[in-house]
Amino acid sequence: MEGLGEDLAQSIDASFKEHDWRTLGVYPLLWESARRRMSAWLADFVARDLELLGELGLQPARFEVELEGRGGELRLHGRADRVDLGSGHSRIVDYKTAGRAPTTSSTTRS
Repeated sequence: MEGLGEDLAQSIDASFKEHDWRTLGVYPLLWESARRRMSAWLADFVARDLELLGELGLQPARFEVELEGRGGELRLHGRADRVDLGSGHSRIVDYKTAGRAPTTSSTTRS
């Protein structure tokens, strides 16, 4: 995990340098505070995700996948950011970075 932590920190730093406070038009002090908060959140998220993958015996298998299926009268269609497979189980991961949660009016039954 230590090597991953260093890689993650470098990726975060590179992204924040590319999209700095000047680009977004915010105050430098506010941007630095947000950068630290987002960096800590991302590091925690990655650590928890890796831990969960290990506990469930899963490995990321596919990325940005179109999914469609039926379960009785319920029809599902969408795009998943990641599908994890292993140990006879699967997990669909959909990262939320913006927007809002789906409402009942955005679901369909057929």
